Amino acid sequence: MCTLAPFEPRLTSAIDTTYFPTDEIDQTDNATVLKAQAVQQRAAGQPGPVEETPEMSLPFIGYTFKRFDNNFR
Repeated sequence: MCTLAPFEPRLTSAIDTTYFPTDEIDQTDNATVLKAQAVQQRAAGQPGPVEETPEMSLPFIGYTFKRFDNNFR
């Protein structure tokens, strides 16, 4: 028994994102706000974020992200 999907989008290409809502995605830059908060915390004498030791990033040494586009043409 085959069940059909309730909605089948019609895509124009492999990277077509027209069905993804962009108005719900926050497009603001949070870096400025976070830096200002860190400055205020330091001025108030509150401890800042805990720095990670190098050992915590060892599992990611040598990790490389590769995007395999156009491999199936």
